[in-house]
Order: sequence, then structure tokens, then C-alpha cells
Amino acid sequence: MSGFTLLNRALRAILIVDFEPHNTWFVQQSDDGKLIWIGNDQVFTHEPVGYFQRLEGWFLGRLPIDAEM
Repeated sequence: MSGFTLLNRALRAILIVDFEPHNTWFVQQSDDGKLIWIGNDQVFTHEPVGYFQRLEGWFLGRLPIDAEM
């Protein structure tokens, strides 16, 4: 098994919780034109994530995985 396959499996195991329904947010535009995040019976006027989630998003955004999606 290649190192990339092992990395892929490890990342999937760690990230699976991010794709559960209770971690789902929908971005909409409010009546005054601002973005709001809606999910889990809550509404936020800012992105509802912490530092590590932003870092995770940045890192995953740089991976060449378009063909996998």
C-alpha cells in the first residue's frame, strides 16, 4: 500500500465527523444583503468555525483532489 493511500485513509477517518448532518451549515443572504450561516437550529452572522477548522479548510483546498470529488 502506498504512502498516499495510507494518508488518504487517515484523513478520511479524521474528517468523517465534518460531514455528519449536525455539522452542516447553509450560507444564505439575509434581507439586508449580508451573509448568514444557518444550521443545527442556529443562525450566525459570521462563519461558525474555529481556527483549526479554517486551517483544515485551507489545507484541504490546496490538495489536488478535484478528480476524487
